[in-house]
Amino acid sequence: MLDGFTVAYDRILEQYGLRLPRHLAYGLGWWQGLSEAERTDYAGLLGGGPIGIGAWLCEGRYDRVPILAREPVDPPELVCVFATPPQDEARWALWYNDPAELPRMLVSAARDGELSACAPTLLGTISDDILGRYDGQDGGVAWVETVEADPVLQAVLDWRDEVIALEHDAYQAEAIAPAPDLVPGDPMEPWIDGWEPADALVTALGRLAAPGVTGELVAAARDKLATEPGWALVVGHALHVRGDTAGTELLVAAYRALGRGALATIAETAR
Repeated sequence: MLDGFTVAYDRILEQYGLRLPRHLAYGLGWWQGLSEAERTDYAGLLGGGPIGIGAWLCEGRYDRVPILAREPVDPPELVCVFATPPQDEARWALWYNDPAELPRMLVSAARDGELSACAPTLLGTISDDILGRYDGQDGGVAWVETVEADPVLQAVLDWRDEVIALEHDAYQAEAIAPAPDLVPGDPMEPWIDGWEPADALVTALGRLAAPGVTGELVAAARDKLATEPGWALVVGHALHVRGDTAGTELLVAAYRALGRGALATIAETAR
């Protein structure tokens, strides 16, 4: 994974204007280091394996055009890299809030379009997910007993501990900016550092299903594009994930006003 990373980095930057974080190579390399039996037997804990750009990286065929494998309602910030455990029917993705930066975190993208915050790195996200399944009353005891009864699982986790330390070092070395003050599981949407949506905008977003509200919000957001593009960003995102084409148009305009042209191009063309 590390040997091919520089070539992969250049290909993604050229194709989409996005920079791959080097720490991703460690999370995917950890998966490749597992045996096929380990991947299959522990899929319910470890996840379903690389998808999208993650699968492209693992194949190592960098002569092929990297495909983002987006769903129609996926926000452009989303770059999927790994499938969650099969029972969750979701995806883990890098979140490119601002394409001028390395992604600050991963998110979980559910089939119903719900997005929630995860850890900054892939293996960190997988580890949090494993522990989260044993959280709650007597959860710690149940987890310890499960591992003690399964030496193969213990070996898999020892391999995780070895690689996650390297992944953390890579993350620190790139000096990636911290994510906003979110905890894993918080709803996810784009943000602008130093800007908060006005109370009136938050209230209106909560009434999107009401007659006439969508048109009023879109008109107000367009009027504010030059002075407060955050309105268009927030409104466009909320509509886009609902499949409303007016939201996509707003997003494109907001991205360009904010200097996030790579996301505008993805919104218009990428699949």
